[in-house]
Amino acid sequence: MPSDSPTRNQLNFISRLLAENPGRKSFMEKFLTETGKRSAEELSVPEASRLIDELRKIVPKGEEGKATGKPLATGKQIAFLTNLQNSEQRIAAAREFLKAHGKDSLNLLNMDEASELIEKLKSMATEKGADNSGIPVSQKQIKFIESLQRSDDKKEIARLFMSKLKKKSVDELNRKEASQLIDLLK
Repeated sequence: MPSDSPTRNQLNFISRLLAENPGRKSFMEKFLTETGKRSAEELSVPEASRLIDELRKIVPKGEEGKATGKPLATGKQIAFLTNLQNSEQRIAAAREFLKAHGKDSLNLLNMDEASELIEKLKSMATEKGADNSGIPVSQKQIKFIESLQRSDDKKEIARLFMSKLKKKSVDELNRKEASQLIDLLK
């Protein structure tokens, strides 16, 4: 791709907008024809931005009266919301939130609504005392644990901790266990 080609985030966002509303595809085809391009990958960064702006103006059928004019939730917000739905209570809370806001999908939330839902789901973990025991260790935790094991003493602490849990590698830990190990290694 040329250096002025659209960013991966732009291409992902265009794909998401098209998936939300198949009616946007015909507009995109027209846009590509007008710009002399065969695909979104051939657009420049400014052209991709203009396409995104235009696609966002096309509201999905049945949502015409619900458009707020506010920017849609970002890809990061949608991904975070998806990850936060790790329990039945959180899934139910997300569904209830969507219903209360007249939305059928997380992809239809605007940025403010997504932020509000994120805060609501995050607070549920605090209120319910969620322990992250069912959530796998994150890559960030793995790297941090590895960085803390510089001395033989720290390696021995980690080895004993792992053997106590009957785990062979850090990858087998859940987030709670990884946090406990990090605390021991500090």
